[in-house]
Amino acid sequence: MTTLLRQNCLNHPSREASARCIGCHVFFCRECVSEHQGVMICAPCLAQQSSPTPRLQQSWLPSLLGWLTALLSLLFLWLIAFSLGRFLGTLPHSFQEQLPP
Repeated sequence: MTTLLRQNCLNHPSREASARCIGCHVFFCRECVSEHQGVMICAPCLAQQSSPTPRLQQSWLPSLLGWLTALLSLLFLWLIAFSLGRFLGTLPHSFQEQLPP
């Protein structure tokens, strides 16, 4: 609190500071700060807090890459199953008859 007693308002240099803004940490007189949700804050910081933050656009590229990866994985698995079926179809019947039941 001793630092507050030695400070002057940023906007009114002839006035003693009565509070320190929690946003910018600058000292102000009672006229330049206001209480908002239990804390003292200056007008520019309050305006910055109150303004809506711009939404970040979500990129569609990761979603597209995920779907493409899934599709390629299914295609690869189908190719393996198809090749295995073709291979088993080329085996002679005599080979299949030799297998124990």
